[in-house]
Amino acid sequence: MRAKMNWDKTLEILEKEVLVWSGCMTMIMKKDNHKSSYGHGIPIFKARGIISQMSTQQLLQLFIDSTKVKLYNKHSNGRKDVFNIHCRNGLVTKVVESQTKVPFSNKIISMTTMLHARKITDSENDFILVSRSVERANFCHAKEDGTNEESLPGSRNEIHWGINVIRQVPGYKDKVDLTTITQANSGVIPGFLVHKLGVKCVIEFINNVRVVPFSEK
Repeated sequence: MRAKMNWDKTLEILEKEVLVWSGCMTMIMKKDNHKSSYGHGIPIFKARGIISQMSTQQLLQLFIDSTKVKLYNKHSNGRKDVFNIHCRNGLVTKVVESQTKVPFSNKIISMTTMLHARKITDSENDFILVSRSVERANFCHAKEDGTNEESLPGSRNEIHWGINVIRQVPGYKDKVDLTTITQANSGVIPGFLVHKLGVKCVIEFINNVRVVPFSEK
């Protein structure tokens, strides 16, 4: 009984708070002194929280549906499907095009990304969704009338990894244990703001998912 009370109290806290970690990959040098760790030195941000009143299947479909991105990503300027590579049993691999507004800036990053969702091992209720850039991104400037200037080639705008691990909380079909991991590189964000914005964005992401209107879940 005491153990259950402690677990319920832990869940109550995790439904309100977001656990956050940050760090960088270690660079591995080959014998010829060439760098062998792609993306080393680029910060990785991890966040974890409990999402209530939603099943794992509902959360997965929310992330897959390109028409609903703005519900939980307040920096999104829209996302559209380019084509589906594979779709079976509600799981999907597809390429999407998206535009993201850079915080504290009038710049918009256009990016082409591959998304892949699958079940975790043999579980029927646990999923993983992975995204990664498939080409270098472009960026453009937002104009006062709401339109964008012609896109310019971006030098270093790339999603190395975007990972969402979606697991059902044991004993609760309407609670999701969500872990999100992000590693992205952007040449339009000043280096001194990268860590601050990275932490801010992963916390906002989970909190925004928590308040998605029930009708949209």
